[in-house]
Amino acid sequence: MARTLQTDATSDEVAYQRIKSAIVSGYFKAGERLRELELAEKLKISRTPVRQALQMLEREGFLSKSAYKGFMVRKYSLKEAENIYQIRAALEGLAAYLLAQSADAGLILELRRQLDFASEALAEQNLAKVAETNNEFHRLFASSCGNSMLADMLLNLRGCISILRVSTWTVSGRPAQTQREHQVIMDAIERREPEQARAAAVLHVENSWQVAGSVLKHEVFDL
Repeated sequence: MARTLQTDATSDEVAYQRIKSAIVSGYFKAGERLRELELAEKLKISRTPVRQALQMLEREGFLSKSAYKGFMVRKYSLKEAENIYQIRAALEGLAAYLLAQSADAGLILELRRQLDFASEALAEQNLAKVAETNNEFHRLFASSCGNSMLADMLLNLRGCISILRVSTWTVSGRPAQTQREHQVIMDAIERREPEQARAAAVLHVENSWQVAGSVLKHEVFDL
């Protein structure tokens, strides 16, 4: 059965959101070629907003482009992926530390709501929804830390992190473990324990790397 991406989209922004969601949910795989005409037909819109969406996603790190193959979902080497996770651990650890110092009740409630949405998606075994809520949790986590430069660094990594994160969803038990690790981070933030929040965030990223690295090693071996 052919895959479809149905929508009534008529704007650049909606085309961008639909294609990005398809990437971060794993609908489009790392290394997969995205053809402008095919996407326009699936989305039932003209090629211009699709082209602009692809260009934006390339700037954000979701896609790469070559003269011969056009746009493809970005694929990272094992070393590149390891470097990304090392940077992510340091940045998210600091963000958790700052949130434990400054997060107000409203922000904590909103972060908890995202975790509740993820729990519901897990119960429904809807991994695409789990990925979506997980990305929103991390977006809110970064943007609310109170350090605009740190937030920009984390948000600038969102493309590569989202792509690499998809590989961990294929490992049995990892989405549920991710949810538990997020809960530990949030518990430390709510208790106003900055060092514990930092440690929990760093451990979460390190655990994620163990899974993602293992998947990537098998992909390299399979080649």
